[in-house]
Amino acid sequence: MIKLFIKVSLALSLLFAGVSQATILPLNVNDLTSDDYIVYNYDGVDYDIAWVSDVSSEIWFIDSDYNYNLLFEADYHSGWNFAGENGIPTIDDIFSDISGEQLLAKFKREGQFVQAFEYWNSVFNTVLDDGDNLNNKEISSMWNWNIPLDMDIEALSPIEKEDLDFEISDSDQNTFYDTFYFRASVAQTDDSTPVPEPSTLMIFALGLIALASKKRLFS
Repeated sequence: MIKLFIKVSLALSLLFAGVSQATILPLNVNDLTSDDYIVYNYDGVDYDIAWVSDVSSEIWFIDSDYNYNLLFEADYHSGWNFAGENGIPTIDDIFSDISGEQLLAKFKREGQFVQAFEYWNSVFNTVLDDGDNLNNKEISSMWNWNIPLDMDIEALSPIEKEDLDFEISDSDQNTFYDTFYFRASVAQTDDSTPVPEPSTLMIFALGLIALASKKRLFS
């Protein structure tokens, strides 16, 4: 009887282990870490601020063949916002009392830039301008449009035009501004305590029962 019970317990353990494994959400390898952004206090509230691009155009053409970088929206990663949206102050307000030199210093740790380019760009993955835009406070948290002055719109196929999905207008002078995305600091808002899943507790309990039964069997 005891042997049968042990076999049933082990079978149930394996079953719950499989269910537990199937219900765990996979780790999002694209999630940012605290090494990719800074925490900045404005008006008594901490904000996570990610430096996400050297440009502020959704589409930035990088060569004469019309190859381009795509800058993704802030909420491409959950919880992030453009400044001025979802309760986030405007970028001018947040950085109103800080100089460009101080701003650049905020985004450096041990001589390295704190940036998150690879998380929101299709091509760009590192700072290109040595932080000159930050030093000059040429910064943005909105999109402008960049279109090469010599671009032959009519030469593009309908599919290419649909793929680019941009407004046909003159290039905006602020398209080269560096882009920042914001969120309320996770250190400030995430006060939850991890709780083991019921299936995990069940596996643990069955394991204890199996060990106790085995001890009793051989005693």
